[in-house]
Amino acid sequence: GAEDFPIIPKISNADFIEIDGGVLKEALNQTLIATQFSELRAEINNILFSYNLETLVLAGTDSSRLAERTILPQNIRNKSPQEFKFLLPIRTADICLKSIQDSETVKVFHDANQILFKTENVEIISRLSEGTFPDYKKVIPKEFKTEIILEKSEFINALKLTGALNSKTSEVRIQSKDKKRLEIFSADESVGENKYILPAKIQGEMEEMSFNWKYLSDGIRTLAGEEIFFGVNDSVKPALLKSQTDGSYFYIVMPLIRV
Repeated sequence: GAEDFPIIPKISNADFIEIDGGVLKEALNQTLIATQFSELRAEINNILFSYNLETLVLAGTDSSRLAERTILPQNIRNKSPQEFKFLLPIRTADICLKSIQDSETVKVFHDANQILFKTENVEIISRLSEGTFPDYKKVIPKEFKTEIILEKSEFINALKLTGALNSKTSEVRIQSKDKKRLEIFSADESVGENKYILPAKIQGEMEEMSFNWKYLSDGIRTLAGEEIFFGVNDSVKPALLKSQTDGSYFYIVMPLIRV
C-alpha cells in the first residue's frame, strides 16, 4: 500500500543545471570506471560533482586509480547561479546510466541532502552522501619522466593478449628499449613469457614498470579518439592516460609495487 512508500521530500532549491543525457552519461561512465565499492572508506563510494558556475567536474576513485571529467560550459544549457559540490552515491550514478536516454535533456536539481535528475520521461531522486571526497588534485602528475603516444586499439589488444593469458595475476610489465616501441609482457614465469611489442613515440627514459592490466584497459577504453597519451614517472608515482584530441578527461592509475 501507499504507506510502504515514504513520501519523497521535495527539493528545497529551485536552481538547476541542464545537460544532454548523452553528455551526462558519458561523464558518469568515465568516472564510475575508476570506482569500486569500499567497506572501509565510505567517502569514495561516490562520484564527486563540483560546479563553479562555468564547468561541472565529475571525479571518481577507488584509491588505486582516479578519473576526472570536465563538462564544458558549451554543454551546460542552464547554469545554476550557485556554485556547489556534492557526493553522488555510485549506486545512483549507475541507475542514471541505465535509466536516462542519450537523446534526453536532463535537469539536475539538488539541495543539501538530496538530488533529482529529471527528464521528460524519468525522475531519479536520491540522497546525497555525507563526508568529504579525497583532495585528489595534489596526486595528479603535472610532468612525466616518460611521455608515450600510442594507438588506443593496439594498446588495448596488447594488454588483453598479455594480461588475459596470465590467469594467476592481473599484472603486466611495461618497458621500452628504444624510442619507437613499447614492450608489454606478462609476469607469470610458469606460463612462459608472453610478449607484445607495439609501435609508439616515446620521449624520455623509461624504467620497467608493472600495472594491473584491467585497470589500464578500463581507462583506455573510456578515452576519445584513436591516439592516446600515456605519461609515467616511476613505480611509486601515478601514471596518467588521456586522449590526444580531448583535454576534458583524464584517468590516472598507480603502478603495482613489485616485491
